[in-house]
Amino acid sequence: MFFSLVILATAIFSSSDGTDALLVEDPTLVVMELGEGYCRDESGNNPWDFSNQLCVSSLTECGNACLELDGCACISYAEPAVDTLNNCLEQNLYRCVIYLGEEVATSSNGHEGYVALVPARIELVLECEPMVGGVNSMAEMEATGWDLSGMASVSMPSNIAGCADSWYGWNQNDEVGTISYTFEMEDGEYQIAFSNCWSNADSQAAAVLYLNGVEVMSAATAAGVAVATGLFVKGDVLELKDEGANSVVQVVSFSIACPVPEYNCPWVQNNANTEEEVELEGTVASHDECIDRVLQECPDATVANMGLDGSCWCQAGDNMTEDTTSDYDSCLLSSIPVYEYILVDGPCDSTCEGGVRTPEVLCVVQQTRMAAEGMCVGEMPEAPLMACNSDVVCEYGCPWVSNNANMEEEVELEGTVATNDECITRVMNECPDATIANVGGDGSCWCQTGDDMTEDAESEYDSCLLSSIPTYEYILIDNECSQTCRGGVQTPEAVCVVTGTADIAEGRCAGLIPLGSPQLCNADVPCATLNNRVFYGGVNVETFLSLEAIFKRAWASVAGVQNAFVSLGGLSAVLRRRRQLQNGVTVDWVVDLDSLTSDEVTALNDVVNGPNFDDDLQDRTERETVLLLTTVDAEQEIPEYNCVTVKNNNNFDGETELGEADSMNQCIQKVMLECPDATIANYSPVSGGCWCQFGTDMTEDPTSDFENCLLSTLDDPSNMFWSFFKTTFHQKRKCHGFAKFSKHIFLLHKSCHK
Repeated sequence: MFFSLVILATAIFSSSDGTDALLVEDPTLVVMELGEGYCRDESGNNPWDFSNQLCVSSLTECGNACLELDGCACISYAEPAVDTLNNCLEQNLYRCVIYLGEEVATSSNGHEGYVALVPARIELVLECEPMVGGVNSMAEMEATGWDLSGMASVSMPSNIAGCADSWYGWNQNDEVGTISYTFEMEDGEYQIAFSNCWSNADSQAAAVLYLNGVEVMSAATAAGVAVATGLFVKGDVLELKDEGANSVVQVVSFSIACPVPEYNCPWVQNNANTEEEVELEGTVASHDECIDRVLQECPDATVANMGLDGSCWCQAGDNMTEDTTSDYDSCLLSSIPVYEYILVDGPCDSTCEGGVRTPEVLCVVQQTRMAAEGMCVGEMPEAPLMACNSDVVCEYGCPWVSNNANMEEEVELEGTVATNDECITRVMNECPDATIANVGGDGSCWCQTGDDMTEDAESEYDSCLLSSIPTYEYILIDNECSQTCRGGVQTPEAVCVVTGTADIAEGRCAGLIPLGSPQLCNADVPCATLNNRVFYGGVNVETFLSLEAIFKRAWASVAGVQNAFVSLGGLSAVLRRRRQLQNGVTVDWVVDLDSLTSDEVTALNDVVNGPNFDDDLQDRTERETVLLLTTVDAEQEIPEYNCVTVKNNNNFDGETELGEADSMNQCIQKVMLECPDATIANYSPVSGGCWCQFGTDMTEDPTSDFENCLLSTLDDPSNMFWSFFKTTFHQKRKCHGFAKFSKHIFLLHKSCHK
């Protein structure tokens, strides 16, 4: 065990031979030296009972003797005894004078050879330390800390059937014996294995475990070993009792485990730092336990690495590249958050005419400065008060009215004011019961009581109904998510508004600015999707909605993807003319491509582009829904890119012609999918020609027959084709590829380089 807080206060006494002697050996005793001589109060008097005078062998004995008595105020101690009082000198002992009473000792009288001290008792805090207690003998049990005095028989005769290999004990017949263990450490977890080991005990007999007098578990005769695990705090008492006739308590094992700190490390799946790694003995039960052991056993390690089998490794390196196939997780120890208190300027409690600013104490992550409430340990720093806004003139924003209708019992304030707002400030400070601030054209300022705000255009006075002065408050508004797909962070922002409205009033609010807690956002929004638009003939919207889950399941089954990765993107009723009028619905099925492997994406494309997809989908849907469909037709919709185009043809150097397009939207689509490195989609509404261009010259040319779309301005990452191409291939799979248009969807071709 070790001490988390050890206050070993010592007094140093100069002996007659000029050497210094250490006076206090007891770590629970603290003494404060008042000076040379006998104890005295602040007036230099001795108001105490000092009849307790002892000969002792040490200052520890003297201090403890005082603390055992009521009203211990002070001790005077001579080492060695310098006089013959109490015969201490003849016994070669030290003289101890104990002062008892309520008065506080603050000084000494300078009597040579003595030192005045105020003793006090401190409590040592023992941190939890893992321990496996000895249970093989009475001596081992007592050394572990067990009190065996409540058990009459603790010998181990060989004729006790079933009791062997570890300590056991009992009280005779049906007398109940008890052994106990008092936890002196701070909170931790215990585990004890015990049994009622004598096979000849009464059938109702049992070994029973208690924690603080409450039964935890029992082990009946011949029931085998019972294992109990539980949490404890300092002072808790564990007891084992032999209840019932002829029961015998046996302790098979006893251990203490300590809580592992929560390190909050951002673990990464990989095993990339194996060079010179060291495997720690045994296994661990959690990531935090592995970190804890690495920090203690490998002080030079930079990475804690844990396998699925519970193995824990010390590694050196900083390669944190994710490897989704690895059976190991790695924690870069430098990325473990470190928490600290910081002082930040709190707001002034008044926005004008002087106020007080109280700095706010925040617990933050040292590396990021993000708030981490409740994570800091230790004493919080003091936050000193500071004056603020003393030179700022108040601007109240009161809706002044020209009138002087509330003169009854009015009070004129001394002097004049320079502004209407100055009058309001003075009225508030000098006339707390006033309801109106009234200002004359001559600068006079009046406190008035009333509420008549009838306009009087001829009046030379202006009135402010104080209750109409706007008040202000902070509200939290949502900021944009840091990521548009697959998870980001959204931190609400505090803004000052007129109370009860959304009108921004920057700088008007007083008091603490509320902190918005970061929230995860867009966690379920995929970065790459594939849309398949399907027309189901002969179905109305109501019928589709009632069978939506079955329609989706049929589509997922024919497409060959898991149903969980498919969602309904859109639904509309359609009247189509194809040889004849057909009623039906058009449905957008959206596939989450982030959840698929590259092979699964290829297989999906092959299926939905296959010649039999429409027929297979119609057949499967009819069988699943028990409906007769007039037709099933999957078609591709050209997205609306809403690009702001510029007329010119200035970037033709190195351009590539893609043929004709029906619109700028279709041209943009063709360029992005067939020219992944192009920066401009160039389209002629006159000829329908579509070109891939490379450049950024967007100078307007009103005479040109061509229109340009600068692709970098298309910032909507939710667009399925552009997002799929950019995110899936450029970011996630690091592939280069192109896509080409087919009847149903865009078919993606790729070539990946390791």
